[in-house]
Parts: sequence; structure tokens; C-alpha cells
Amino acid sequence: MKPTKTFRLTKRNKTLLGIMSFPDAHIRGDFKRMMIQAQLQSEVKIKPEPRKQFTGGQPAPESV
Repeated sequence: MKPTKTFRLTKRNKTLLGIMSFPDAHIRGDFKRMMIQAQLQSEVKIKPEPRKQFTGGQPAPESV
């Protein structure tokens, strides 16, 4: 997944970037990219599979 032009880091992630100390800019950039990917993945909605209907105690007839 790739962020669009309108992507915004959450306040929590911005705070983490601000308070953590990094040895150099390269490692900071890697951490920032990792946080962006994690945020994008957390926003993905997974649709649950439809449930089978209960037929009053008897198994549903299987279609052949």
C-alpha cells in the first residue's frame, strides 16, 4: 500500500517521532516509513464471511 498526497500521520505517531532519539536521519526515515505502513494496514477493513442460517436444529440442506 502507498500513502496518497493527503495522507496524515496520527498524532500518536508524530509524537513518537518527536520524542524518540535516532542515531541518524536514515534510521529515522526507516522508522517513519514503518509507522506509515503500519497505520495504512490498520485502516484496512476486512469483511467477515456471511454466516450460514440456522434451520431450527437440523443441518442446512447441501446443494448438489
